[in-house]
Amino acid sequence: MERLWIPMIVTFFSFGGLLLGGAVG
Repeated sequence: MERLWIPMIVTFFSFGGLLLGGAVG
């Protein structure tokens, strides 16, 4: 399970950061 949720969280933060950065900056 760890191998599944770790990359999922990393992708979530990466996408979230990109979306947040685009919305803010």
